Amino acid sequence: RDQAVEMSDLMPVLVALAFVARADFFQSRGGAVGRGRRVEGHGKGWQWHVGQEALVFPNLTGVPAPPEESEARDHFEAGVGLLYSFLYPLAAEEFRTAISAANGSFPMASWGLAMTCFQPLWMSEQFCADHVSSLILLLENAEMSAVERAYLHVPLAYLEGQGVVSREERKQHMLRAALQLYQIRPEDKDPESTGLLALAINSVISPGELGYASRAQQLLLPESSSPYRAHHDSNATLFTFGKSILAHALDSHPRHPHLLHMWIHLLDSPGHAEEGVRLGRADDYAVSAEGAWHARHMPSHLALRLGNWTGVVRPNLDALSASLRYISSSQRFDDLPSLVDSHSMEFLHYGYVQTGQFEKAESLLQQQIGFRHWTRVNLMATRQYPAESHWKDTWPAQVTCDTCSDPRNLDEMYLWSRRANLGISWAQGVAGARWGNSSLARSCARELRKMAEEVRPHFGLFSSYIEAAALQVEGLRAYLSDGDSSGVEMIEKAVRMEAELGKVPYGPPVVSPASELLGEIYLKDNKPDEAEKVVISAVDNGTSGLKRTNALLLVLEAKTAQLRLVERLNSVGRAHHHHDGHDDNYKEACDLMKQVRAQLAEADEECSWMARIRIVQQALTSHCSW
Repeated sequence: RDQAVEMSDLMPVLVALAFVARADFFQSRGGAVGRGRRVEGHGKGWQWHVGQEALVFPNLTGVPAPPEESEARDHFEAGVGLLYSFLYPLAAEEFRTAISAANGSFPMASWGLAMTCFQPLWMSEQFCADHVSSLILLLENAEMSAVERAYLHVPLAYLEGQGVVSREERKQHMLRAALQLYQIRPEDKDPESTGLLALAINSVISPGELGYASRAQQLLLPESSSPYRAHHDSNATLFTFGKSILAHALDSHPRHPHLLHMWIHLLDSPGHAEEGVRLGRADDYAVSAEGAWHARHMPSHLALRLGNWTGVVRPNLDALSASLRYISSSQRFDDLPSLVDSHSMEFLHYGYVQTGQFEKAESLLQQQIGFRHWTRVNLMATRQYPAESHWKDTWPAQVTCDTCSDPRNLDEMYLWSRRANLGISWAQGVAGARWGNSSLARSCARELRKMAEEVRPHFGLFSSYIEAAALQVEGLRAYLSDGDSSGVEMIEKAVRMEAELGKVPYGPPVVSPASELLGEIYLKDNKPDEAEKVVISAVDNGTSGLKRTNALLLVLEAKTAQLRLVERLNSVGRAHHHHDGHDDNYKEACDLMKQVRAQLAEADEECSWMARIRIVQQALTSHCSW
């Protein structure tokens, strides 16, 4: 936008959204904001009060802390609970307060503060040289137990070498340190070490990212002398080992928030999401950490994988509401951009897009612009604008990242910034091709290929993903503008590349599966059978493409086109209306029509998806009972 939106201008909208959202309002339990205390009836648990809500985390006794009740311990335990739900800024505040309140050193509070620098699933990382120095000083001079030392080595293993050693290599170092901690702690009595190890495993295999399948199959401990050989399967992979230790620990600690959180992330892929939902762990986490807005958001990860858009929208409305109520009750309006749950806003936005609620999606996009969360702005625009299917006069600018020039520096930020820019270039290029702006489409395709060359030396898989996006743009332009058959061949190549990559994007996908674009072309060329097959194949290559509204509509349009073709052949006596399976095919199309209509029950009436539904509905009216 030409003028930046002021925070004060956004507050009425945000506060209204907080109370309109479908959220459970928990009973007031009193207490001061940000202060932990013992609570009768929760055993050795504690509560962290958020205005009129309380965040309850039981079973945190495995983390070493001063045995006596004190202000320092209260703040430390509050920080641990916040850390477990990825609320890093608030957790850091609690750990700093705990260090200040302690009489003497508090090594475990320094551990917690250092752990807030490890943010494996967010879009940022800060240099934490001061925390590295603090941990090293404590390990050299402070009196502490072997267990405390093992805890301190976990974040130290990751943070040492920032700016010199790649993030992926540092994750491996952290995994080894977490394994050493796990080795000396009894897993039945210490769920904390299990949770830390599961966090390290999740960060290494990165469920939902390119190359996930091969990383998940990495052997846990290749060293033959490993002490884990006797206790666990000698052929255990990172995924199977992570799943095993979490399941075992959850048997003893079924409501432990960190274990539940890591369980969801471990199963956050199309092949495992159903298991996660079936076992009910996602909802358990939302209950175990009821005041933590990230916990309320987490069920939507598995819902997104399964195409359950109601299950995406509702938890994220709930989570966003909780974060806004905290900001309002604590009067921390100056911290709004950093405390508001922009991660849930991004998931909520995608849920709105998939249900055709584009006015609500646009409102969220504008709020992210107000917060100046530029990477999320671009990612959200990439998902929204192509789905709206009309020309956009203005597009977000590409994200600049001064600290990302060297991908070995903070390569997660490097990847996220390139991903956001990839999405914008792809979406603009596809729009240019659709609307006859060949020069724009060519320019975007060149930009994508340049980006692919830049990242290839560092991230080969991501480079191939960008190449596939460039093929989509250039192929669609050649097909629509030039009528060139090579355009179809390019998009067919993009489909094959995506299948080989096993594209399973974390969270909402940035670029639509190439199979959808190819299916659209096949339909335009009157090849409905091929269109249906190629769109359905998106499920098999790991994109969960069939769950997307556009994919469902394409399959529905393909089925309807096939049935109408049979009817036309019947009318000229070239086919038999009552051939085997014909009635079943109509029933299948009618059932799919009902599914799509239900999915778009709250869609904007003027959106392109509704126009497509009306065309199909007219064709099926005489065969379907609505």
